[in-house]
Amino acid sequence: EARHKAGLSLEDLHKLTMIPIRQLEFLESYQFDEIGPSVYVKGFIRRYAQEVGIDPDSLWQLEASLLPLASPARPRHSRQPFRNYLIPILRILAILVILFLAGVLIYKAISSYLDPGPPSPPAPPGQQQEDPSPQPEPEPEPQPEPEPEVTIEPVQEDNSEAIYLVHNAKSLEITLAFSGKCWTRMTVDGEKAGERTFTTGQQHQLTAAGTVRIRFGAPINVSVAVNGVAVEIPDIRKGFNLEIRLAPAE
Repeated sequence: EARHKAGLSLEDLHKLTMIPIRQLEFLESYQFDEIGPSVYVKGFIRRYAQEVGIDPDSLWQLEASLLPLASPARPRHSRQPFRNYLIPILRILAILVILFLAGVLIYKAISSYLDPGPPSPPAPPGQQQEDPSPQPEPEPEPQPEPEPEVTIEPVQEDNSEAIYLVHNAKSLEITLAFSGKCWTRMTVDGEKAGERTFTTGQQHQLTAAGTVRIRFGAPINVSVAVNGVAVEIPDIRKGFNLEIRLAPAE
Protein backbone atom coordinates (compact mmCIF):
# COMPACT_ATOMS: atom_id res chain seq x y z
CA GLU A 1 0.00 0.00 0.00
CA ALA A 2 2.80 2.46 0.84
CA ARG A 3 4.49 1.56 -2.46
CA HIS A 4 1.29 2.26 -4.40
CA LYS A 5 0.94 5.64 -2.68
CA ALA A 6 4.51 6.43 -3.71
CA GLY A 7 3.63 5.44 -7.28
CA LEU A 8 6.34 2.81 -7.48
CA SER A 9 6.21 -0.63 -9.00
CA LEU A 10 8.24 -3.66 -7.90
CA GLU A 11 10.59 -3.13 -10.80
CA ASP A 12 11.08 0.50 -9.76
CA LEU A 13 11.94 -0.59 -6.22
CA HIS A 14 14.22 -3.25 -7.58
CA LYS A 15 16.16 -0.64 -9.54
CA LEU A 16 16.25 1.75 -6.59
CA THR A 17 17.12 -0.71 -3.83
CA MET A 18 18.86 -3.48 -5.84
CA ILE A 19 16.65 -5.94 -3.94
CA PRO A 20 15.48 -8.88 -6.05
CA ILE A 21 11.83 -8.71 -7.03
CA ARG A 22 11.18 -12.08 -5.40
CA GLN A 23 12.57 -10.78 -2.12
CA LEU A 24 10.42 -7.64 -2.42
CA GLU A 25 7.34 -9.81 -2.80
CA PHE A 26 8.26 -11.74 0.35
CA LEU A 27 8.85 -8.47 2.14
CA GLU A 28 5.43 -7.01 1.22
CA SER A 29 3.66 -10.27 2.11
CA TYR A 30 5.45 -10.35 5.47
CA GLN A 31 7.12 -13.67 4.66
CA PHE A 32 10.31 -12.62 6.38
CA ASP A 33 11.44 -16.18 7.03
CA GLU A 34 11.66 -16.76 3.25
CA ILE A 35 14.09 -13.89 2.77
CA GLY A 36 16.90 -15.26 4.83
CA PRO A 37 18.74 -14.36 7.99
CA SER A 38 17.47 -11.49 10.09
CA VAL A 39 20.38 -9.26 9.13
CA TYR A 40 19.30 -9.39 5.47
CA VAL A 41 15.68 -8.79 6.39
CA LYS A 42 16.55 -5.66 8.37
CA GLY A 43 18.67 -4.32 5.54
CA PHE A 44 15.92 -4.86 3.01
CA ILE A 45 13.35 -3.21 5.34
CA ARG A 46 15.56 -0.16 5.80
CA ARG A 47 16.04 0.39 2.05
CA TYR A 48 12.40 -0.40 1.27
CA ALA A 49 11.13 2.07 3.91
CA GLN A 50 13.43 4.83 2.67
CA GLU A 51 12.11 4.54 -0.92
CA VAL A 52 8.39 4.33 -0.09
CA GLY A 53 8.56 6.98 2.68
CA ILE A 54 7.57 5.04 5.79
CA ASP A 55 9.19 4.57 9.19
CA PRO A 56 11.41 1.45 9.16
CA ASP A 57 10.94 0.95 12.91
CA SER A 58 7.35 -0.16 12.43
CA LEU A 59 8.48 -2.78 9.94
CA TRP A 60 11.29 -3.91 12.19
CA GLN A 61 8.85 -4.48 15.04
CA LEU A 62 6.63 -6.45 12.72
CA GLU A 63 9.61 -8.43 11.46
CA ALA A 64 10.69 -9.22 15.02
CA SER A 65 7.22 -10.52 15.87
CA LEU A 66 6.94 -12.69 12.76
CA LEU A 67 10.44 -14.20 12.52
CA PRO A 68 10.80 -17.46 14.48
CA LEU A 69 13.03 -17.31 17.46
CA ALA A 70 16.43 -18.78 16.77
CA SER A 71 17.07 -21.85 18.79
CA PRO A 72 19.97 -21.40 21.13
CA ALA A 73 23.13 -23.21 20.15
CA ARG A 74 23.70 -26.40 22.00
CA PRO A 75 26.79 -26.31 24.09
CA ARG A 76 29.41 -28.81 23.09
CA HIS A 77 30.32 -31.25 25.69
CA SER A 78 34.03 -31.61 26.12
CA ARG A 79 35.50 -35.08 25.78
CA GLN A 80 38.25 -34.33 28.22
CA PRO A 81 36.36 -35.62 31.29
CA PHE A 82 35.73 -38.92 29.49
CA ARG A 83 39.43 -39.28 28.78
CA ASN A 84 40.21 -38.50 32.37
CA TYR A 85 38.05 -41.46 33.40
CA LEU A 86 39.26 -43.77 30.63
CA ILE A 87 43.02 -43.57 31.28
CA PRO A 88 42.87 -44.75 34.93
CA ILE A 89 40.53 -47.57 33.93
CA LEU A 90 42.96 -48.77 31.26
CA ARG A 91 45.83 -48.65 33.72
CA ILE A 92 43.89 -50.71 36.23
CA LEU A 93 43.04 -53.28 33.55
CA ALA A 94 46.70 -53.53 32.51
CA ILE A 95 47.77 -54.11 36.11
CA LEU A 96 45.13 -56.80 36.53
CA VAL A 97 46.31 -58.59 33.38
CA ILE A 98 49.93 -58.53 34.58
CA LEU A 99 48.94 -59.86 37.99
CA PHE A 100 46.91 -62.63 36.36
CA LEU A 101 49.81 -63.75 34.16
CA ALA A 102 52.22 -63.65 37.09
CA GLY A 103 49.81 -65.78 39.11
CA VAL A 104 49.59 -68.36 36.33
CA LEU A 105 53.39 -68.62 36.09
CA ILE A 106 53.76 -68.97 39.85
CA TYR A 107 51.07 -71.65 39.94
CA LYS A 108 52.78 -73.67 37.22
CA ALA A 109 56.15 -73.40 38.95
CA ILE A 110 54.73 -74.59 42.27
CA SER A 111 52.83 -77.42 40.59
CA SER A 112 55.92 -78.69 38.77
CA TYR A 113 57.93 -78.53 42.01
CA LEU A 114 55.36 -80.42 44.07
CA ASP A 115 54.60 -82.98 41.34
CA PRO A 116 57.89 -83.87 39.61
CA GLY A 117 56.26 -86.63 37.57
CA PRO A 118 56.08 -90.41 37.72
CA PRO A 119 59.14 -92.20 39.11
CA SER A 120 61.47 -93.94 36.70
CA PRO A 121 60.83 -97.68 36.26
CA PRO A 122 63.05 -100.02 38.28
CA ALA A 123 66.04 -101.58 36.62
CA PRO A 124 65.55 -105.10 35.21
CA PRO A 125 66.69 -107.97 37.42
CA GLY A 126 70.35 -108.68 37.15
CA GLN A 127 71.16 -105.25 35.82
CA GLN A 128 73.22 -103.22 38.19
CA GLN A 129 72.43 -99.59 38.61
CA GLU A 130 75.16 -97.19 37.79
CA ASP A 131 76.89 -95.69 40.73
CA PRO A 132 76.31 -91.95 40.55
CA SER A 133 79.35 -91.28 42.70
CA PRO A 134 82.37 -90.14 40.68
CA GLN A 135 84.97 -92.78 40.04
CA PRO A 136 88.59 -91.99 40.74
CA GLU A 137 90.61 -91.36 37.65
CA PRO A 138 92.97 -94.20 36.79
CA GLU A 139 96.57 -93.53 37.38
CA PRO A 140 98.54 -92.98 34.21
CA GLU A 141 100.50 -95.94 33.05
CA PRO A 142 104.22 -95.55 33.44
CA GLN A 143 105.90 -94.64 30.23
CA PRO A 144 108.58 -97.05 29.08
CA GLU A 145 112.03 -95.72 29.49
CA PRO A 146 113.71 -94.79 26.22
CA GLU A 147 116.23 -97.22 24.93
CA PRO A 148 119.80 -96.17 25.55
CA GLU A 149 121.72 -94.72 22.66
CA VAL A 150 123.92 -97.06 20.68
CA THR A 151 127.60 -96.42 21.30
CA ILE A 152 130.65 -97.88 19.58
CA GLU A 153 133.83 -98.43 21.54
CA PRO A 154 137.12 -98.90 19.64
CA VAL A 155 139.09 -101.85 20.99
CA GLN A 156 141.95 -101.85 18.47
CA GLU A 157 142.81 -99.45 15.65
CA ASP A 158 145.77 -99.48 13.24
CA ASN A 159 146.38 -99.41 9.50
CA SER A 160 145.85 -103.13 9.09
CA GLU A 161 143.01 -103.99 11.45
CA ALA A 162 140.32 -102.36 13.60
CA ILE A 163 138.08 -103.93 16.24
CA TYR A 164 134.96 -102.17 17.59
CA LEU A 165 132.60 -103.12 20.44
CA VAL A 166 128.93 -102.06 20.04
CA HIS A 167 126.95 -101.26 23.22
CA ASN A 168 123.17 -100.87 23.82
CA ALA A 169 122.15 -102.80 20.71
CA LYS A 170 120.18 -106.03 20.32
CA SER A 171 121.83 -106.96 17.03
CA LEU A 172 124.31 -105.65 14.52
CA GLU A 173 122.99 -103.80 11.47
CA ILE A 174 125.93 -102.95 9.19
CA THR A 175 125.71 -100.89 5.99
CA LEU A 176 128.55 -100.83 3.45
CA ALA A 177 128.53 -97.99 0.88
CA PHE A 178 131.09 -98.06 -1.94
CA SER A 179 132.48 -95.03 -3.75
CA GLY A 180 134.88 -97.01 -5.93
CA LYS A 181 136.03 -100.50 -6.82
CA CYS A 182 136.72 -102.63 -3.73
CA TRP A 183 137.12 -106.36 -3.23
CA THR A 184 135.32 -107.49 -0.06
CA ARG A 185 135.06 -110.72 1.94
CA MET A 186 132.46 -111.01 4.72
CA THR A 187 131.97 -113.39 7.67
CA VAL A 188 128.85 -113.19 9.88
CA ASP A 189 128.71 -114.95 13.25
CA GLY A 190 131.60 -117.25 12.20
CA GLU A 191 130.12 -118.20 8.81
CA LYS A 192 131.14 -116.92 5.39
CA ALA A 193 128.59 -114.41 4.06
CA GLY A 194 130.13 -113.79 0.66
CA GLU A 195 133.11 -112.55 -1.28
CA ARG A 196 132.84 -110.15 -4.22
CA THR A 197 134.06 -106.93 -5.79
CA PHE A 198 131.79 -103.92 -5.36
CA THR A 199 131.84 -100.87 -7.61
CA THR A 200 130.89 -97.21 -7.31
CA GLY A 201 127.39 -96.52 -5.95
CA GLN A 202 126.70 -100.01 -4.64
CA GLN A 203 125.57 -100.78 -1.08
CA HIS A 204 125.41 -103.95 0.98
CA GLN A 205 123.60 -104.81 4.23
CA LEU A 206 124.77 -107.26 6.89
CA THR A 207 122.89 -108.43 10.00
CA ALA A 208 124.52 -110.36 12.82
CA ALA A 209 123.71 -111.51 16.31
CA GLY A 210 127.26 -111.40 17.63
CA THR A 211 130.25 -110.71 15.36
CA VAL A 212 130.98 -109.50 11.83
CA ARG A 213 134.42 -109.73 10.19
CA ILE A 214 135.11 -107.95 6.88
CA ARG A 215 138.24 -107.91 4.71
CA PHE A 216 138.53 -104.91 2.36
CA GLY A 217 140.93 -104.80 -0.58
CA ALA A 218 140.71 -100.98 -0.95
CA PRO A 219 139.19 -99.49 2.21
CA ILE A 220 139.62 -95.98 0.80
CA ASN A 221 136.59 -96.64 -1.45
CA VAL A 222 134.17 -97.77 1.26
CA SER A 223 132.29 -96.24 4.23
CA VAL A 224 130.84 -98.30 7.09
CA ALA A 225 127.88 -97.56 9.41
CA VAL A 226 126.95 -99.78 12.37
CA ASN A 227 123.38 -99.38 13.67
CA GLY A 228 123.30 -95.92 12.11
CA VAL A 229 126.64 -94.84 13.59
CA ALA A 230 129.58 -94.23 11.23
CA VAL A 231 132.76 -96.21 11.83
CA GLU A 232 136.12 -94.78 10.80
CA ILE A 233 138.40 -96.86 8.64
CA PRO A 234 141.78 -95.76 7.21
CA ASP A 235 142.05 -94.21 3.74
CA ILE A 236 144.44 -96.76 2.34
CA ARG A 237 144.56 -98.87 -0.79
CA LYS A 238 145.80 -102.09 0.74
CA GLY A 239 144.13 -104.89 2.60
CA PHE A 240 142.32 -104.02 5.84
CA ASN A 241 140.46 -106.15 8.38
CA LEU A 242 137.38 -104.80 10.23
CA GLU A 243 135.76 -106.68 13.12
CA ILE A 244 132.50 -105.57 14.77
CA ARG A 245 131.45 -107.24 18.04
CA LEU A 246 128.15 -106.93 19.90
CA ALA A 247 128.76 -106.22 23.58
CA PRO A 248 126.78 -108.39 26.03
CA ALA A 249 123.73 -106.79 27.63
CA GLU A 250 124.50 -105.09 30.92
